[in-house]
Amino acid sequence: MFGLGRDSPQAHIRVIGRDKRALEDLKRLGAEVMQVDYENQESVEAAMRSCDWVIIVPDDDASRVDHGRRVIDAAQSARVQNCILLSLAAVDRGRQKNLQYIAQYGDLEDHVKQKFQQGRYCIVRNDFFQQYLYLWIAMMQRDKTIRMSLRDGDKFAPVNVEDIGHALLLIVMDKRDDINMMIANHQQVLHFTGPKVMTVKDLVEKLNRSVRDMNMSYSETSRDDLRQYLQALRREEDARYMRSMARNEEDDPSRPQIEHLTDAFIETMLDVFELIKTGSVNIVTDELEKILGRKPMDISDFFTNHREDFDPNMNRK
Repeated sequence: MFGLGRDSPQAHIRVIGRDKRALEDLKRLGAEVMQVDYENQESVEAAMRSCDWVIIVPDDDASRVDHGRRVIDAAQSARVQNCILLSLAAVDRGRQKNLQYIAQYGDLEDHVKQKFQQGRYCIVRNDFFQQYLYLWIAMMQRDKTIRMSLRDGDKFAPVNVEDIGHALLLIVMDKRDDINMMIANHQQVLHFTGPKVMTVKDLVEKLNRSVRDMNMSYSETSRDDLRQYLQALRREEDARYMRSMARNEEDDPSRPQIEHLTDAFIETMLDVFELIKTGSVNIVTDELEKILGRKPMDISDFFTNHREDFDPNMNRK
């Protein structure tokens, strides 16, 4: 959870979580970090006092809904006037398809709408993050292939998490009239996507064009097999590899960390792929572009900017 203070002439960002060690990257970037006990409502509420905005990033564990509700309740009790909830694309369709982990985000959306009826809220539904592709690097290095539980023709619009972070900052800083017109005095649901819809085969082709000596292929796999691969990343060898990736750029908290590969995170990603297969995210919106004042990052630029990470010829320790 992020809070933006109201009492200072300059923006003051406070980040709360159960474990301060998991927030060290954000502390290095200048945020105030507070450890709270989500089971203690007073502890959470105290962390939100004097905040003008709260940005809620749901947990990646089995307590996602319970802890999310507690944070929302605490924000209302602390009289925070503005709330942003980070959610997932096509939540409503996920509920219809009985995708349990997608539906959890829908439950939190409902709670925000209920508790902030008199305030201002903004629910931000995001497409698949480009940075999640780091989770497939170990597979790329070993097998020269990318396997996902998606069919060749399934389409989505991967979005860059750094673009989302920039957009959230622009929203809470309240500096531009055009952004104010989008969200001021509104209880709004926004959908952030990348600039282009693509199939996973398109994605692999862009990777091959962006990285030297890359000859990656794509093959569909089952939900169970993909679950096993993601769970295996937590084992010693792959965990060491993932941590070495994180250390390459210590000031880049956008990279997925091995500690976040919980069962809930993995099942959520598998549900997202099931949702993609329904065709529900086969769209591009202009909402992120309007807030940024520019086109969001294309997946080709993402691969080009991080080609050393995806280069099969780089030595990994």
